[in-house]
Amino acid sequence: MPVLDVTQWNEFLHQHPSAHLLQTAEWGELKAAFGWQPVRIGNAASGVQILFRTLPLGLTVGYIPKGPVGGNWERLLPEIESVCRSRRAVFLKIEPDAWEDESPPPSVVGRPASPVQPRRTVEICLDGGEEDW
Repeated sequence: MPVLDVTQWNEFLHQHPSAHLLQTAEWGELKAAFGWQPVRIGNAASGVQILFRTLPLGLTVGYIPKGPVGGNWERLLPEIESVCRSRRAVFLKIEPDAWEDESPPPSVVGRPASPVQPRRTVEICLDGGEEDW
């Protein structure tokens, strides 16, 4: 499974319009300005943007916010592992774009950890006054 450049990743996301904002190339590039290194991998059905942060001794941590994207992403796991190993990641945090009552595939269940991103976003209409809200 190839590593995708920004153009290829955007073409992939065009096929998956429900992908979360935090899986966009623009988010990865923004995070790059703050010390994260985005790596994008994928195929026609599924893909993922992994953010890596450098640690001392040449180690890294990996983070997948609100991803992977697409269906059948369990097939991505061997490639995700390979990329993490090549980046000398000591751990990888995966936060799927799922509701609290949804569970990730059994093959990715590890030790539960506190989420980094909010679990849900609620939109409300701000027409009227506070009483209307």
